[in-house]
Amino acid sequence: MVVVGLVLAGCGNTTSSTASSSPSSPVSVAPSDQPLPSDQASPAPGSKACKTADLEVAIGSESGAAGHIGLDFEFRNRSTATCRLFGYFGLSLLTSEGKVGIAAQRSTRIFTASTGPPTALLLPPNSPPLPTGPATGVPAAVAGHGHVAAAYSDVCNNAPSGTGNAWQLYPPEETVPMSVLAGARAITVCSLQVTPVQANPPTP
Repeated sequence: MVVVGLVLAGCGNTTSSTASSSPSSPVSVAPSDQPLPSDQASPAPGSKACKTADLEVAIGSESGAAGHIGLDFEFRNRSTATCRLFGYFGLSLLTSEGKVGIAAQRSTRIFTASTGPPTALLLPPNSPPLPTGPATGVPAAVAGHGHVAAAYSDVCNNAPSGTGNAWQLYPPEETVPMSVLAGARAITVCSLQVTPVQANPPTP
C-alpha cells in the first residue's frame, strides 16, 4: 500500500501529502491530467473543500487481467476538520522521471465498473487507517473513507501509450497534485478512465 506525498515511508509505504510534481520513492469528457473545475450541480454547502494536504490515498484494490485493469483509489481525511470532496479527480500516469504520461478520461461508466453521478462526500477527521495493500475483489466499505474508481488498458495494438510507475492525482478543484506508486514494476497504459468520487468501493 502506498499513500501520497513527498516523503515515502519505508516498509509501511505511507506518506503525508504535500506539493509534488513527481512520485516519491498517481460518459467520457475532457482528459483529467490537470485540475478540473466541477461542471456538475453545486455540492451541498456546510464544509470546506478538501485540500491536497488534507488527504491520504492508497490503492485499495486492483482487479482484472491483461487487457483491462481496474483500480480503487481509497482516500481518508488526515486533517482535524471535516472536509468535502465533489466531482472528479485529475488522474494521469507518471513516468519514472516524473513526467506526466497518459491522462484519464472522466466517466461514470468505465472498463471495469460503473458509478452514480457526482455527489458531495463529507470526509470526517480521524477515520480508520487506509488499507496496507491492494485487496482482491471488492473491499468492504470503511466509514469516513472515499473512493475513486479508475481503469486502464495495457493492450495497445499500436495505439499511443505510456510507461510509468506511479499515478498522479489532483483532488477536485485543487492545483497541488498527490502521487501514489503503481506497484513494484512499471506498467504500460494506452487508455485510462476515472469515475467521480463515491462513498463506497467500485462494483462491476
